[in-house]
Amino acid sequence: MAVIETPRRSAVVMKLDGGRTPKGGVIYKNCSLGKVLNAASKEKVMAVADLTAPVLQYPLLRVERTEVSGIENE
Repeated sequence: MAVIETPRRSAVVMKLDGGRTPKGGVIYKNCSLGKVLNAASKEKVMAVADLTAPVLQYPLLRVERTEVSGIENE
């Protein structure tokens, strides 16, 4: 039996540096971008994050991408 995978949605979260805790740990602020095309390359996603970062209140630390797919029998 064949199994198919269907992309459902993709999102990007930009992790921002919100400062430090009293013990020195990093405080992360998240900026989420939804409805990112599944076909968007990692280079294009990073380019959008790099272009968006200067207008955000906090410095950009890293970018995370989440993709959700459905898996079902054919």
